[in-house]
Amino acid sequence: MLKKLIDDFIICYEKGKARGRDIIMNDYILAPGTYILVDEDDGKIKRLEVKKAQNRDTAGDSELYDIFAKYDYRSGLIDMNKPIDSKKIIQSNNCFSFFIKKESLTNGKLNEARINEYYDFVRDLSKKYSGSSDKDKRKVLEEIKEKNGDIPFKRIEGIKKWIEENVFKLELEGKDYLKIFFNAGIEEYEKESEKYILPNIYNNNKYNIDIAGEGRGLPNNNMGMNDKKPYLENKTRKNRVPYLISLKEVMDQKLLFDYLMTQASNKKNYIYLNSEKIISNSYDEIPKKFTGSFIKIKKGKELEIHDYDSVNIEEKNEVVIENILDIDYSKINESSLKDIYGGSSFGKMITAFNELYFFKGMWSCLINRDEYEVKGDKKLEALLRGLSIPIYDLLYKDSAVRLKKTFGKITLDIVKRTLDKGHDFRAIEMFNMRLGMIDHIKGSESGMKDRFTDIRDNLVFKCESEEDMVIEGVEEFSYAIGQLSYYLLSQNKGNKRKHSLFSPIVNAKRTKKIKMELENLFKKYNHEINMNSLKFNNLYRMVLGFDSEKIDTEFLLGGYLSNNIMYEKRVG
Repeated sequence: MLKKLIDDFIICYEKGKARGRDIIMNDYILAPGTYILVDEDDGKIKRLEVKKAQNRDTAGDSELYDIFAKYDYRSGLIDMNKPIDSKKIIQSNNCFSFFIKKESLTNGKLNEARINEYYDFVRDLSKKYSGSSDKDKRKVLEEIKEKNGDIPFKRIEGIKKWIEENVFKLELEGKDYLKIFFNAGIEEYEKESEKYILPNIYNNNKYNIDIAGEGRGLPNNNMGMNDKKPYLENKTRKNRVPYLISLKEVMDQKLLFDYLMTQASNKKNYIYLNSEKIISNSYDEIPKKFTGSFIKIKKGKELEIHDYDSVNIEEKNEVVIENILDIDYSKINESSLKDIYGGSSFGKMITAFNELYFFKGMWSCLINRDEYEVKGDKKLEALLRGLSIPIYDLLYKDSAVRLKKTFGKITLDIVKRTLDKGHDFRAIEMFNMRLGMIDHIKGSESGMKDRFTDIRDNLVFKCESEEDMVIEGVEEFSYAIGQLSYYLLSQNKGNKRKHSLFSPIVNAKRTKKIKMELENLFKKYNHEINMNSLKFNNLYRMVLGFDSEKIDTEFLLGGYLSNNIMYEKRVG
């Protein structure tokens, strides 16, 4: 998975560089803080205040922002466990940059000893890596020194002197960063950064091995391994390190993770990548058409990959949602669904679904399902969390595999919960929409519209017939129970008519229990029913006379929520 991502990314990255576009720096976000650029010759400074989530367009000086971004990218630590300053107070990686938290200026943590150690090490990093286990790092440093040379001692002393004389005079408050840069060219920053990056690019050099004359090691990105976590070792191999790659591969991997961290900082957490292009999206942006890799990322202490999949997203045609329950919207002013029946865009369907099922909170649930809450209703919260899993697959991966398996059951439970809470019209719309979406998701294999229409038409005919008719099949039986239940409960003329009274019927596991509940309702409300009512007599007789241990909850609930046959004029 990771190799495919890296290979495709590097192709796109090199194409961008060839066109003069650095796709990492293009969206680079500076951390909140005070940024200072010092002229080495005269000591004059330029200053930029960066607030949270500001970019080059909103920080006030885009040109200065770009300079700081280029220097900052080449000055950061790989992670906080690999500092140059052993106390982790100074958090930069080379002699031209100086990063601290502002509070270090006043709490005594930044002092002469820290400054001396930092510049002693950046002048000659081999002093920091002087232990017996650091010989590989010293070897790398010797090779870099032979290639690039060293920064003159006098120049580093001049930079150190400016820091010592000025840093405590800045009088800054806050808990964000102070980042000081000296105006060396970008090539000098890259050379100095290389002295820190290359010896530290691997997770731990003790895992490094030589294979056919090429060094390989365990990468630092997306891989944790240390003596406190022996369970991360591959116990079945002679070399227990799970993942060894070359220096070029590890540098390519770093570029990918640098890019991903930049996108996560911009809240572009949904990445679509192939060898032709990279699409970085926010939570509510979905590509119209794409084939390649999909990853969901998150910015934490390090870049986190939360999901990966190969996707093939097809362009969406018009979505047709049928008004299967035949809801009459002529007298209804507000509705999430009234404008999408008969044909709408995929986006409009999802918007209506979000409003109806999630009360407009679907995106929050998709972004961070574990933190999603429904105040006062933990059962509904659990159902919506479960529903968000297949919806996530549908939206971001164009995959309906899990949706086909779970959508019907979960949405049915949500409708039942909504009805139990007394939201009758909302429950009707939910049920109506779920039928249409099941038809859309499953296609011809579903046929919900035809099944409901045929059953209702047959039941209407049988209820109005002068001859003795019988129910045929479990679906018709279940639909008839729903119709009969609603009619009996509607005979309650009091002010406290509650759909929760339907719960013992819709949640019953045995038809014997259901028939007993219907008989109890009949005994309670029969004084309100005309004994000569042909439709009621036929319906009640057919339900009590049908012998089956099976029940279809979907059709039972559908019968309850549909327009009631008892209140409709006879056909003909």
